[in-house]
Amino acid sequence: MSTSEEYIGYARDISYVAGAQIAVGLLLFLRLPILSKWLGASLYGTWSLIWVTVVLITPLAALGLDMAMVRFLAAEKDNARIRDRFLSVVFTVLAAGVFVSIILILCSDLFASSIIGDIDSSYLVKLASFMVLTQALSQIGVAFFRTFRQMKWYSALLVAKAAAQLGLMAAFLLLGWELKGLIIAVLISDILCLAVALSAALRQIGFQIPRFSELKSYLKYGLPLVPSSAMLWIIHSSDRYMVGYFMEAKDVGIYAAAYALAYIISLFLDPLQAVLLPTISKSYDDGDIAKTRTYLKYSLKYLMMLSIPSAFGLSILASPLLRILTTSEFTSGSVVIPFVASGLLFYGLYQACMNVLYLVKKTSWILWLLSISAALNIGLNLLLIPRLGILGAAVATLAAYFVLGMLTVLISFRYLKFDLSFSFIMKSVLASAVMALAIWLSNPVSIIGVTIFILLGIVIYFAIIFALKGFSKNELSMVKDLVSAFNIKRG
Repeated sequence: MSTSEEYIGYARDISYVAGAQIAVGLLLFLRLPILSKWLGASLYGTWSLIWVTVVLITPLAALGLDMAMVRFLAAEKDNARIRDRFLSVVFTVLAAGVFVSIILILCSDLFASSIIGDIDSSYLVKLASFMVLTQALSQIGVAFFRTFRQMKWYSALLVAKAAAQLGLMAAFLLLGWELKGLIIAVLISDILCLAVALSAALRQIGFQIPRFSELKSYLKYGLPLVPSSAMLWIIHSSDRYMVGYFMEAKDVGIYAAAYALAYIISLFLDPLQAVLLPTISKSYDDGDIAKTRTYLKYSLKYLMMLSIPSAFGLSILASPLLRILTTSEFTSGSVVIPFVASGLLFYGLYQACMNVLYLVKKTSWILWLLSISAALNIGLNLLLIPRLGILGAAVATLAAYFVLGMLTVLISFRYLKFDLSFSFIMKSVLASAVMALAIWLSNPVSIIGVTIFILLGIVIYFAIIFALKGFSKNELSMVKDLVSAFNIKRG
């Protein structure tokens, strides 16, 4: 396969996942008003605490084996080896997931009384404990298709799971099941996703009782990522616990809703991450370092091209968006969004450069970097939330992401340097600022007005980017060639 064809394939895979993430993003947009308006701030805050706890504990069941699969199996061609290693991972995660879920069940009373503040919620924690098992297994099932860049399957599973989850949540809320219904909806959607993923994967590779022959090397690679996931959880989600400790469940709900809206920026990051690591793992293992650098450079550049204006736009439109998507009691969370959205830009920088550490098998560095950022996040939350409330949590989030992004660049460049496109980032910031000013002067409040000015903002942003020559002639020529080749392939 020629280099041009490889880049076309890479762009096509990203387009599949990007399309899926747009669909998932729309479903998340729908889920936010459904849950916030139906549950209210207090119950929504309780749901957020349960959900972030599941997110914290799930990596203990997954054991980092999903990332080990992506790193080591991406270049594997022998079907027997693929079958043995994949099924070894599945059975190991199944055993670990059952064990971790049982531990959570045994601790459910303590969690309900100390974290949620209501011992009567213990039954919800017991039910939610099974989400750890189903979440871990469904992640492994979906990771199979990411590993081998079967992005149509990967994208379809993402959308189907999100759609099933939202539909079941709405149905169970209508039945009056409230938080119990939300948990059951997640469980059912996970099980359906797992069943489809395993069925499709086993049709390709067949089934056998695994020999667990390479499991030790997979665990050696993946286990350092388990505490890394815990540290990342602290950065992402521990602020909900802190807000709940110093304030009330209602404040957790307000903060969580605003954070969820800002986190839409991750929709640009997820497609890139899904395709980038298996792609550069293959080029790096093949010894093509120049190609690896090219993938990293343009992946980060186009991530920033979309994420920077999104952060500016969400910050300016924070109040009307929350008013449209939630109820009036949530709108005070608009002060949170500019800080979280800005922080996610540095998180994107971390995610891009972190791939270098995956490539060179220096995953222990990831743990250290995340630990430093997590410690900073906790310290600032303890200092700022009592003084500034949810704004303090947002400031702590921005500071933690900033430190994480900058340190990751410094460490990863010790092993593999690539062009960060700093000049383009400055042009993107300038174009985004002008776009945000135009939206702010217009001050849209209705859903129609917000939609119109989002579209207008996109036009303004890209017009300025092109005027500032944000793309070189070679880049524009490459894009034209890729589009032409892609259209010919489709034809």
